[in-house]
Amino acid sequence: MLRCNKQAFQDTLAAIPPERFIQCKVITQDLVKNAVNNLASLDLVLVNNSLTILSIFMQVIFSKKFMSPSSDFITVFAGLEFIDDVFYGLLDHISSIIKLPPDASNPLILTIQVNAIRTANIAAGGAYQTSLASYFTHKDMFNSIISFIDNSSGNEIAEQFIGDAFSLLGVLSNYDKLEAINPYRTRLADFVDHKSMTSSIIASGLVWQICNESYFSDNSRLTNSKFPSTVGSGLIASYYQHWFQAPDPQENNLDSLPLKIISLTLTTYEFINVNKVYAKLLLECPSGKAKNTPFSNFLSLSTNLFQNQHRTTRAALYARLHLLILRILIESPPPSLLLSNDLRTSDIIISQQRQPMLPTVTTPRLLVEGVLDSLVLAVRHNMKRSLDIDMYILTFTVIFQIVHLLRESKIALSYHWSELWKTTFSFIKYINSHPPDPRTNTSYAKLGNLIVLILGAAVIHGDTIFGNSDQYDDLLYKIVEFADSLSKFEKIIPAISTSPALSVLKTVINHYTELFRNTSSTSVGKSFFSFASKPSSAAPQGDLTPQKVLDIIKEGYKTLSIHQNVTKNKNDQQDQTGNYLLYDSLPKYNEADERLFLKKVTRQVILDVQQLHVGLN
Repeated sequence: MLRCNKQAFQDTLAAIPPERFIQCKVITQDLVKNAVNNLASLDLVLVNNSLTILSIFMQVIFSKKFMSPSSDFITVFAGLEFIDDVFYGLLDHISSIIKLPPDASNPLILTIQVNAIRTANIAAGGAYQTSLASYFTHKDMFNSIISFIDNSSGNEIAEQFIGDAFSLLGVLSNYDKLEAINPYRTRLADFVDHKSMTSSIIASGLVWQICNESYFSDNSRLTNSKFPSTVGSGLIASYYQHWFQAPDPQENNLDSLPLKIISLTLTTYEFINVNKVYAKLLLECPSGKAKNTPFSNFLSLSTNLFQNQHRTTRAALYARLHLLILRILIESPPPSLLLSNDLRTSDIIISQQRQPMLPTVTTPRLLVEGVLDSLVLAVRHNMKRSLDIDMYILTFTVIFQIVHLLRESKIALSYHWSELWKTTFSFIKYINSHPPDPRTNTSYAKLGNLIVLILGAAVIHGDTIFGNSDQYDDLLYKIVEFADSLSKFEKIIPAISTSPALSVLKTVINHYTELFRNTSSTSVGKSFFSFASKPSSAAPQGDLTPQKVLDIIKEGYKTLSIHQNVTKNKNDQQDQTGNYLLYDSLPKYNEADERLFLKKVTRQVILDVQQLHVGLN
């Protein structure tokens, strides 16, 4: 087990066809057996070389297209008779190496630990959805990973590699979690060590910061930027620092984003989904050695992801993962932290890559305002022919949960609400001009009900959730202005016609249409939703100026009665929507509903983690 030329070794193995490995199983089994046995050696150089050979060998084998992956992997590695001894031995030795105590006098120990984590990542990724996965669930490596994170905290060099261990935890906690009991997921739920949690959150924040900076259109900012010595994942940082120093001018970098280091976000999702202490720490965690707080970096990255998710399927997967994290945080027991004045921040950088841009805010803001900005961008910049309907349903669900959170907390938010309403009505107009395929009627019915529910709830609870009366007047103004759009929306999605929320909007339109008719001699039409022209369009008549419209809206609110549209029959499914309008939140996140997506994103994370190690020293 001498030190090898890694690239040459990998290239040589890659050139061998899968069936040849089966034919040479005696040689491959002997190689794996000796490498695993060497991991127990006191010769650290031998241990390191053996880990390198194992990682390269497994990476190549797992990338091959075998006829029967599970049985063929077993044949190549050890054979059915000895696979238990070899694979359990491999995991036992890796666990022991990962949790070695730090030794400042011997830096080779840290090198071996990082190499062991890298080897475990490759093995865990390759074993996913094969029979080899059972070895990881039977051999619990959780304590070793957490021990490494604990020992690395405070060590400026070791801290660089916390992200690698954190990514490994995310992959392992996804093994058959919805089909069977996953020990890693159980341990995440019961975990209470604030020190380890904080270390992993700070490491994640640094990775999100790098991912966010990669979206800058000016490559020179990346080339000249100084990577912090304690960036979330040292191996990963060194790789991408090299990548940034020599960008390919012919490559459309946006199509290759987000960076593969974003893969550790899967672990963040797993942690906050089962551990509300971790969710609380994520919101409260200080910046550490990063520029901004971890959650600010997460939100800043979200705004870039949401604006560019249409570019690739990979980007869309990570964008949806961010949306799920936001939903969980909004619905979790500590959501009041999102509204806490103590956590106001100016650190959230809202992406300004595409028009129309959101207003620039320089004053400290509540965290929930940053969440709303990211959601507005998700709605605004993904209207395309092949609409990602599931993404829009999730986005509008989170928006409604925020509206519910505000009314439940009785907090008036001084947010630029007009941007949300402008974006929502733009989306309605887009649906009107691009009618859905009849095969997607069910999904569009759900989406349509969500949209009118948000508007209806905002009308009913506007006095509570808006920062000032002008913001409420603006909502009423827009509802009347886009009356024709709402009418057409109802025709395209008939399922919303029975919604109490739509009845509320109709009442608003009827009420103000009558007021405008009585105030102006200008014709406003005969239909139920007739008042669709902008109020300013009546200005040439001399009797309906924009200011007059606002005055009528303010005055008309005194005589507006909307609550009679909400029934209270608990046995009526229609009335459940009425309950959402009045006081209930939507049903909370159920992970089983995202089963297919979670399998897709896990496979993408594994692929990214595997590719991260290609070419690393």
